[in-house]
Formats: sequence, structure tokens, C-alpha cells
Amino acid sequence: MLASLRSRASSWVVKILFGFLVLSFAVWGIGDIFRGPGQDTVIASVGDIDIRAREFTTQLNRQIQGLNKAIGMELTDEQLRSMGLVDGTLDNLIERSLFDAAAADLGLSVSNELVRDRILSTKEFKDEDDRFSEFKFRRTLIESGYNEESYMVSLRQELSRIQLIDSIEAGVILPETILKPLTIYRWEKRAVDRVAIKAEDIPGFDSPEEALVRAYYEENPDSFQSPEYRSVTMIRLTAKDLANKISIAEEVLAQTYEERIDGYSSPSRRRLEQIHLENEKDIKRAAEALSKDENKGRKFLEMAEEITGRSEQTLNLGWNLREDLPDEIVEEVFALEEGDVSAPLKSPFGWHIIHVTGIEEESIQPFEEVKEGIREELAAEEALDALYEIIKQIEDEFAGGASLEKVADNLDLEVTRLKAIDAKGNNAEGGTIADLPGEKFTGTVFRTGEGEQADLVESEDDGFYVLRVDKIMPPGLIPLEKIHHKVVDAWRREQQQQSAKAQAILITDRVKAGEDITAVAGDLGLKVEASEPFTRDGTDTIPPKLTIEIFASNIGHMGMAETKNGFVVARVANIEAGDTASNDEETLQMQNSLMGSLGSDLITQFAAELRGHYKISVNKRALDDIL
Repeated sequence: MLASLRSRASSWVVKILFGFLVLSFAVWGIGDIFRGPGQDTVIASVGDIDIRAREFTTQLNRQIQGLNKAIGMELTDEQLRSMGLVDGTLDNLIERSLFDAAAADLGLSVSNELVRDRILSTKEFKDEDDRFSEFKFRRTLIESGYNEESYMVSLRQELSRIQLIDSIEAGVILPETILKPLTIYRWEKRAVDRVAIKAEDIPGFDSPEEALVRAYYEENPDSFQSPEYRSVTMIRLTAKDLANKISIAEEVLAQTYEERIDGYSSPSRRRLEQIHLENEKDIKRAAEALSKDENKGRKFLEMAEEITGRSEQTLNLGWNLREDLPDEIVEEVFALEEGDVSAPLKSPFGWHIIHVTGIEEESIQPFEEVKEGIREELAAEEALDALYEIIKQIEDEFAGGASLEKVADNLDLEVTRLKAIDAKGNNAEGGTIADLPGEKFTGTVFRTGEGEQADLVESEDDGFYVLRVDKIMPPGLIPLEKIHHKVVDAWRREQQQQSAKAQAILITDRVKAGEDITAVAGDLGLKVEASEPFTRDGTDTIPPKLTIEIFASNIGHMGMAETKNGFVVARVANIEAGDTASNDEETLQMQNSLMGSLGSDLITQFAAELRGHYKISVNKRALDDIL
């Protein structure tokens, strides 16, 4: 039902039906094609609820894909297990099922209206005009591993869980005896006199003696290690490589253009707004209201909402093709000019007054404009077919015992050699190696042993690669002569940082001994800056560790801390008590945060109680078989 109603996303029929019908999200036939073959084994049970293998693997794969993308390589099964990803996924499904079971036992139900509203308001299902898109809805479900039926079931369960969780959190009350002292603590402020010491500004370390440089190099070998490198030989081919060599005859391009002419045509369409009413008497009264002089300057939609009592979403029909409108009124509507308002029109759905806000007439892109695009498409199609044939030939060659070089020679393929590549895709000089075949490439390289050949991998650029690791070069100390300037820079930074620390200690000690902070800083060529009052959230000029010390101290306290580029010294200059009256909005935010934390604690406790109430069983053998 959802698909049939939304197949005309901007249809006036949909707008009317949404005003009168509760959508029924029954499964329609196409959903079945998304269901994979094979058995769906039960891997765990919570009461009467079964957690099945397909659900588990779908959730696990989503997390694995996200993690692999984040770190730029594929993790092994053992790594995934050691990180707790497998157990965590199962535990999340069990906890979700506990709440589903509790919601079912409590008789919580979800109306069709609530399901409809949730789907229509979901951002991922909307088009660029912020309207629900059937196409995006279906595509998102497919990409997420759902069919329509499984999504509806999952959504109803989620909404039931939300009802249950909301009912638990609704009982949270934050006592005033907790809120007031926390608010005072939260909004207490401190101001400091601050001296910033920039290490890079400290002179005297530009020309170190060679003995000092070598000593520093030898004392800090871990700082000057090269990463592990691997030398690689590979065959790589993409559909684009093949497409560039494929020529398409002019007559074939012209024939394809004629066959696909609908794809290059834009049919005539109108952007419409409407007033829709049930009977002729009411529609005539609406037409009279529109024609009154006092209403001439008003927006049509504004009056339509006033007359019908319906929302803009229902009355704004958007763009419509001829087939989107009833036969009884289509000719009259398409005869209107932009800005025109129709007379009352009758259809099987009632009476309508139509306002035309946009017109696009039928147009066809000329052959010359789309010819190159057609050529690229046809060449790409042929290239993909040719690519799969080459892959088959490569696999046959390898099965016959041919080496990578022999295969390349027999099939006239190019061999690429990388002298050195590290796990980040850099060469021995530290530069990025350009045009590597996808994010997974380095992962494949570093999972392959020395002298071993990896399996053929389909790459993200509609191609493939097969590689052999020729040599593994372990991490080692880089010779001093190759990185002499880097060692000098590192030595200089360390000496300047140590000097900055010594100055910070000197300032702190002299001020603690009774000297004036401004005079002491001036002796060292530094300035004192008075900060604005700040809360425990801190400020950009004071490191977090020093902020904590400042708020634990009294006026006059001296503290120091290391920064990214030196050291900072701070003296507590003033303390302001927390003012709750001037921070109503922030106090409310803190109150909501605290209530959220208390609510989370209640939900955690409730989940623990549910674990004791419902029987939980895990089919470890089935789980191991999946993994």
C-alpha cells in the first residue's frame, strides 16, 4: 500500500488520501526479492523472541564495515573477537529483545498513524525538496539490509521500545537539594593573571654542535624509526582502462539514442496548489472568497489552509505530470498559464480549485548534446563485460600454475611494481603513493606474507588487482645522514621546551616568594595577561589540568602547566560565586542532562531486572558456525 500510494510522490490523489486514510503498510510483492536464500538459524532466544542469524550478521556487518572504513583496513576475525565486537553485537540484540518482550507483555501497541508519521519524517527518506521519496525509501532499505516487511516490523518494535523507555524516564524527578548546589558549583568562576611562555621564541639553539646532534640521535632511537615497508608487484586493471580503448560506431550511438529517447525527454509538467472540498456549494463559496478585493493580495496557500483547515503539505501538490491528474480535469489544468487560478473543477474525488505556480513544457535533449555520454555508457558496459572475461582468464592462468608476470605477459596486461609502501600508503620518502586501488589495498598488502600472492580483489573503481609481496623490510633506525635536519629540529624543540619549563618554574618560585608577577615576567621579557572570568569548562589559554588546579585553590595560588608550544603560568586573581539567576537556560540544560543520566541509570537497572525475568539462551554452536 505504501508503494502504490507514494508511486506518484507529488500526486494530488496522495494529498487527498493522506487527509482521509490511515495508511496500511502491508507488504507488497517486491519486498520478497530482497530476502536472501537459505535458512535463518536461531542463534539466541529471549523469552518467546528469537534472534536469528540474518539479523545478527546484518548488524555485525554494519559495525564491521564502519570500523574498517574508519581505520582504513580490514580486521581479522580474531581481531574482531578480541575487540568485543561480536559479543557486543549479540548483547545489544539481546537487550533490545528484552525491551521488546517487556513492551509486548505490557500490551504496548503502535498505531499505523505513528508508523506513517515516523516514515514520512525520516530525513533519510526525503528528497532535495524535503519531501518523502519512495525511491530513497526503497534504496535506503536495500542498502541497510531490510525489505519492507522486516523494516515495518523493526520500526514498530523500535517505537514500542521508545514508549516503554519514555515511560521509565518520565518518572525521573531531580530534587532541588541536588540541583541548587550543583548549579552553584557549575557556575563558579575564576579569573587569573597569566604568563604564556612560547618555546619557539626562546633563542640560542640554532646551531648545535655535531656531537650534541649525534648524542641526541643515539639517545632517542625510537623517535627516528622507519615504518615497516613492503615491496609489491601487482596486476591492476579497471573498466575505465578498457573503456578508453573501446570505440563505438556513430550509427550505434544514434540507434541507442532513439532506443533511449524517453530518458532524454522531459515531459510537460505543472507545479500546483489546490483547494479541495467535498461538495459544490463549499467550492463555490471558496471561489467567491478568492475573488474578493480584500483577498487579491493574499497568498493562495494561505487562503487554502484557512478555507479547508488542512496543512500546506496536503494542499501543495508540487510538480505533476499529465498522468498524475484525473482525466476529468487534466486538460483544464494544463491549459492554465503560470499564476492562473482555475474555476471549480469536479473529479471523482470531489471539487478542486487549482493554482498553477510553475510550468515546464516538454523538451528533448538533442543527440549532439548527449552523444558523448552515450559513448561513455556503452564503452563502460562493454568494458565491464570484457573485464569479467579477463578475470576468468587470469584465474584460469593462476590455476594452471602461471606466475604473476607470466599471466601479465600472456594476457598483455601491465605489471606495476611498488619499491616500498607502508601501512599508510606512503613511499620510503614519506610521500603519498598516488592512485592506489582503493582503501583496502594496504590492508591486503600487510595481510600477505613475504613471497606470497594474495587472492584477486575487486577494487572500488570497477576494477581488480592481484598482488604479490616480494619483500618485507622491517622497521629500523634511519641513518643519521638521511634525517640530519629532522634530528636537529627535534633537538632544538626539546631544548626550547626545557628552557620554557625552567622559566615557568622560576616565575612560579619568585612570585610564591613574594615578588610581583608583572615585574618577574618583565625581567624575562614576558607579559602578564588578565583573563576574563571562566567556569570549570575552562578557556583556550589554560590547559584542562591547570584549570582543575585553579578551581581547587584560593586567591594568590600559583600554578603552571605544559602547553602545545611551551608553558603557561597562572596566578588565581579572583573568585566569583556561582550565579544561578543569570544562567536559566544553561541551568535547564544541566538539569536535563542530569535527568537524562538518572533516566539512563534507571533503564540500565530495568534491563538488569529484565534479564532475571526472561529466560535467555544462546546457541553457541550456531553462532560459531556463522563466524
